Formats: sequence, C-alpha cells, structure tokens
Amino acid sequence: MNRTAGNKVASRTGLLHGTDDRPFHAPRRQAGYAALVLVVIIGLTLAALFVTSLNAAALHNEQNRKTLNALALAKQALIARAATDQSLPGSLPCPDTDNNGSADLFAGNNCPSYIGRLPWRTLGLPDLRDASGERLWYALSPNFRDYVGIVAINDSTAGTLSVTGVAPVANVAAIVFSPGSALPGQARDSAANQLDPDNYLESTNATGGPAFTSQAASDSFNDQLITIAVADLMPMVEQRVAREMMTILQNYKTATGGLYYPWAADNTGNSINPSGHQGHDRGLFPCGNALPVSWGSAGITLPGWLTADCGSGGWASLTYYAASYSYLSGGAGACDTADGYCNTPCGWPFKLSLDGNCSPILVLLTPGTNGVFENSNGSSDSFTTPTSTANDRDRIYTYP
Repeated sequence: MNRTAGNKVASRTGLLHGTDDRPFHAPRRQAGYAALVLVVIIGLTLAALFVTSLNAAALHNEQNRKTLNALALAKQALIARAATDQSLPGSLPCPDTDNNGSADLFAGNNCPSYIGRLPWRTLGLPDLRDASGERLWYALSPNFRDYVGIVAINDSTAGTLSVTGVAPVANVAAIVFSPGSALPGQARDSAANQLDPDNYLESTNATGGPAFTSQAASDSFNDQLITIAVADLMPMVEQRVAREMMTILQNYKTATGGLYYPWAADNTGNSINPSGHQGHDRGLFPCGNALPVSWGSAGITLPGWLTADCGSGGWASLTYYAASYSYLSGGAGACDTADGYCNTPCGWPFKLSLDGNCSPILVLLTPGTNGVFENSNGSSDSFTTPTSTANDRDRIYTYP
C-alpha cells in the first residue's frame, strides 16, 4: 500500500520535473504566442509608418496648397490693380522695401528698388504668408511703374523681366515670390536682415533681376514664384480702357444734343478735318483736340492718363477708333468715294460692319500685345473678329 502511494508520488514528481516519457507541450505553446505577438507588433509598426507617411504627404500637400493660393491671390490683386488704377491703367505699385505692407514712394522718377516685399496693404490684401509663415516678395518691371507723364503704357509696352529654368517665361511685368523657410547662410533674426532679399531668395532671384530663375526644390533653393506676364495683364486693362473711352464718346454725343461723335485723330492725337477723307470717321482716339466741338466746349475733361501721353505712346496711340457716318457732323450727305468709303457690306450711311453685321455705331480696336493690327487699321470700315483667342490678337469693342 505504501509502495503504491510512493509510486503515485514518484509518478507525480517525475511529471513535474520532466522525468516522464511523455512530451511537455507548454513551452511550444508559449513560443506560438510569442510569434503571434511579434507579427502583431510588426503589423502595427508598418501601419504606423504608413499612416505617418500619409500624414507627411498630406502635410506637404497642404503646405504647398497654402503657398500656391497666396501666390495666386497676389497675382489676381496685381492684375486688378493694373486694370483699375485711376492715374495710369496698366501700372503697378513699387515694391515695399521697409516691410510695412505699403508700396514705396518714388525716389525721383523711379521706385527706390524694383525688388522688395509685396505691398499687400496698398493692394487691399490681408497679410499674405506662405506655408513657412513668411511674407511674399515682389519684383517689378520699371516699364510698369505708376508714374504718369514719365511712363507710357499700352499694348506694346514690354516687360523687362524674365524667368529661366524649369518654367521659363519672357516679357514679364512682375513676379511674386514665396521665399520658404530659411536655408543655410540666410539670417532672418534682425530688422536689417529681414529687409535683405539675400536672406530670403536664392540665386539670381535675390539680385533684383531683370533675369530670375525657377528651379526644383533642393537644400540650396526653395523659392516658389508666379509671374504676371504682359499677356496676363493686358486683356483686363484693355477692357477698362475701352469702357472708359466708350463712356467719354457717349458723353460727347450727349453734349452735342445727341447728334454726333468727334472726328477721329491722326498720330498727333488731334481730330482730323473731314476734308482729309482718311480719319474723318476712322483713325485714332482723339486724346488731344476734338472736332467739330472741343472737349472743353462739350464739358468733358479727359483723364490724365489719356492726355499725358497723347500722341506719344499712351493708350490713345494704339487704340483705333471708327464711328458710323450717321453720327458724325457733316456725315449725312452723299457718300464720298475718294477713298472707298462706300465699299462696305453695310452701304451708306451706316458703313461700319463687324463680321458682316451692320449694327456697330462705334468700334474701338486694340492690336494685342504684339502691337500689330490684324484688321485694316484705317483702310476699311469692315472689321473681322480674329479666329484665334490668343492674347496677341486684335481685340474689338463695339457700341451698341
């Protein structure tokens, strides 16, 4: 009996200490659990890395979007400013060189500098910042500074700035830059340093031009830029100029009892006597003396931007003007065939036609940014809308 009990004890003891011949499975089961935990850890780590990667990409995209939006808003504001400027349509403000948000005043006939920060206060903008929290920088072509009487702006005015590199552009009126975060060697820790473009812009961008560069982002270059080419600027500016000229012509007609418009001008800017045939009803906008009734006698004061550069490169020098004979003094008589006035699809006395339509009473024509008319520029009263929509094509404005 004691032997049996002893055997049972011995048997239990052997089992506990591994002396039994049957295999012991507990360690193998623990190894399986450890492997499962390792797989879960690896999976969680990979998932965390994936989420971190997505978050980093999303953050980069959001930062890039913020910078691009700021640049686009600045461009829109500059074009709007050029189109609505009362003193000189097409002009742009000087850069801000003291970082107060306002455009610098002229030093003599020039801006103190043609590179500085974007004058956001002058443009009526909020304090625009890029994704790094920096204010935007701005370069201006001197040909587009807002100086009436010194600068003449029209379709043929050339932008002196250019951009080379990954996105080359020529004939540029202005450029807006996002400087990005400071790179090695750039110090932005003092008021003086914060006014130095070398501490914000890289390569030739910091020199003030006229040649600038666009490059892929790197450890030594992180500028982003947007250009305002002359072709971007002129369509809206032209529309403003044409609307204002049309209003002036309508006011003249009202002042003459609703009878007639002024005779067209030659290159001097003065209305041509109708005995000269050419220019009786077509030529340039009369920015000087108007006939048969002067501007003053009609109670009209022309804006300064029309008179300051009259006959010498202003808007009137490249704005072709034609009026129907029915609305010109002395134009209701018989057709004058001396220069082919009657050879139009509309006949006498209406004459003007656009794409075969005889409704226009007034036509204003601008040649686009190449400065060369595709239409007749004075040799006919029939006009054709260019089939191309490119910015360097004729643009035609009519009344009604």
